[in-house]
Amino acid sequence: MNIFGHRTIRERLLQQYIDGKVAPFLLCIGPDHVGKSTVMRRYAQVLLHRSHDMEECGTLPSAHPDLVHHTPQIVRRSSGARTVASLGIDDIRALSVPYRPHCAPYRVILVEAADTLTPAAQNALLKVLEEPPPSTVFLFTTAHPSRILPTVRSRARVILFHRSAPETVRAAVAADGVSGARCKEISALADGCIGRALRMARDEELYRWYRDMTETGNAIVTMTTAQRCAVAAELSRDIPRAREALEVWMSLYRHRLRRHPRFATRLAVLLRTYTVLRDSTAHPRLILEAGLTAL
Repeated sequence: MNIFGHRTIRERLLQQYIDGKVAPFLLCIGPDHVGKSTVMRRYAQVLLHRSHDMEECGTLPSAHPDLVHHTPQIVRRSSGARTVASLGIDDIRALSVPYRPHCAPYRVILVEAADTLTPAAQNALLKVLEEPPPSTVFLFTTAHPSRILPTVRSRARVILFHRSAPETVRAAVAADGVSGARCKEISALADGCIGRALRMARDEELYRWYRDMTETGNAIVTMTTAQRCAVAAELSRDIPRAREALEVWMSLYRHRLRRHPRFATRLAVLLRTYTVLRDSTAHPRLILEAGLTAL
């Protein structure tokens, strides 16, 4: 199965494995859907199956005696809004029970969206990282490194994932069976994030949603206060999707910034709104209304 983008990172990880220099703790940082999880899942396969080729690895198994794999879980708040669940101390203890691998060269603990770890859970993790279990490798990904405690981050080998070039995104979308004008449009909407592009290529509803959010991002600066509040009310029902909409608009405004410096202020407002929505326990509708009316 082909894998697109981040070739230098993939080659470096594979060479470290071949040389027997596997780092016990990797922290992968980059935008959502940029490809961090894809590369780490393939690298986990390398570690579990003694493979020397990430493209041969295929899909990560749903069950393996030497793999612990945690992906973000969606839950509902008391308000009814959907949000991402946090990982607590008990989760970390379950993830890091020390034992030697059963049948693979390494025991792999893969945590996607490691920023969902609570501060208490991260402090509990520190004790494990100070004396890591034998032949155990921790693979963490995050799009929000500011939520990782400095003491945890200092113990990791940090890998930075950047947005892929437009031609790389187009190649990934084309390989998924999409061609022509639609391939170009999806690649543009993805803004260098291959995972986002492939999600749109495979999900017609999501593709339309991204187009709609791009149109909304273009129009919102001319909307009335009532119209902006209506947009905020709709987005507040689904917090992960609201954050994704803010990401779409921030990408849009970053590109606008090159020609229109006034978008710097709007971009700062969106970033502040995104951060508060992510970190605050305040009602999401109020957060979004405050942010959107300030644009």
